[in-house]
Amino acid sequence: MRITISLPLCDVRPFLAADTRRLPKPAWLLAQDQDFVRSFGQLRRLLHSSDGAWAGEGMYCPAAQVVRFSKALTQLRLAPGLAPPRCSHRRLYSDGAALARVEVGLGQRLTASKTYSADAVASLVEQATSLPVQVPADSSKRWSGPLISAGPALASHFLRSTTKRMKDSFQLQPWWINAVTPLVLIELAEGEQAFLPADRIPVPSLERSHLTLAHRAFRFKKQIVRVWFISPVGQATNDIAYRLRIHLTRLHCLRESLAPVLRMVLNSRLTIDRGTTESHRFQDYLDGALTYLERDKTYGVEQAPMLSAAYAAERLASAQERLDLLTALQAIRPALHRQVARVLAKNETVIPTDPKIRRALTGQQEERLSEALRDAFTLSGLRQLLEFKLQRKLDDIALGSDLKEIVFDLIQTSEREGWTRDLVRAAREQNPGNDRLLAVATELNGASG
Repeated sequence: MRITISLPLCDVRPFLAADTRRLPKPAWLLAQDQDFVRSFGQLRRLLHSSDGAWAGEGMYCPAAQVVRFSKALTQLRLAPGLAPPRCSHRRLYSDGAALARVEVGLGQRLTASKTYSADAVASLVEQATSLPVQVPADSSKRWSGPLISAGPALASHFLRSTTKRMKDSFQLQPWWINAVTPLVLIELAEGEQAFLPADRIPVPSLERSHLTLAHRAFRFKKQIVRVWFISPVGQATNDIAYRLRIHLTRLHCLRESLAPVLRMVLNSRLTIDRGTTESHRFQDYLDGALTYLERDKTYGVEQAPMLSAAYAAERLASAQERLDLLTALQAIRPALHRQVARVLAKNETVIPTDPKIRRALTGQQEERLSEALRDAFTLSGLRQLLEFKLQRKLDDIALGSDLKEIVFDLIQTSEREGWTRDLVRAAREQNPGNDRLLAVATELNGASG
């Protein structure tokens, strides 16, 4: 079994007119062999890479000095009776512009005579993503935690590593580089027998090659993680699986980077001024991202079924946000503006999520919770509630000034990700005297009893 864990990063510095002191090198797509990323290491070329459908996949930077396992892998087991996992690689990839990712590859030998249940496979995936790692936090400290949660620490370290050092009071802004939703790819080799804990995605071109593709969104360490399963991978299908792995990873990075970038346009952190270098870079990024998302096929593989399965209901923006975005983006090229409108409108179906996560509320209860939250909190108070009590950022869920629509998006997100009860509990703790919150909490607790 091959396990590839990708931690994507979205870098908005190329789109900012302000001086961010971003280092011009390495250029990645035009990098020389002696180029390096500070604290990561010297860039290296892959012995084999894709055929050019995705730029930047032929060059990487080692990340073993940045992502360190807290314990030797020889001391760890993903399941009783299995040999220790082995690490095949830890790498930093970048397109030289807005997208980067840290990728960790693991190999796990399964018992040949055993057929693994879906729950056993899900447990293996969770244990792999939970491996303890350390990431530099500053010159003297290191962040410690599960691998799947290392994204924010890596974003902070990548920001420091790619910024020019000067002896002054210049302040780095954490929002310049964002960690977005992690991705896990699981490849089962020929001869490995297992039931997949995921929904099979019908992709005709893959089926003709006798490959099965499946997807599921899991909840690991209080966060949603997308997991793709590819099987069986053997000598005849190894090249197809390799290309598919790159495509799924890069498509995910593009899709997930759009949300924080568009939110920054909404809150005016990113301003689009016609004719500037930064505006041209932003439009090129947006054009490339949207063009890939609208493709019918890449590498000869149908793309629509994969996007529909994994991302269809994860709205890039609410209805009001779509209107605000299209207004804020009026300075971009007309054809690109129409493309933005078209892509933002494609958010209709429901994302497959962990079946263990049950919706806590009925439609009427959602309405009563919405009324209670709006009665108990201002927009500022709601933002503080999420950050102080739940360690979540409201701006990552919804933006704008319409409290009713923001609360709607908040409840939909908590229901989809399975933390509605935590939200109600935290709201009661923050505002124990609100009668509407008390009524909702009492009803919810009675339903669970």
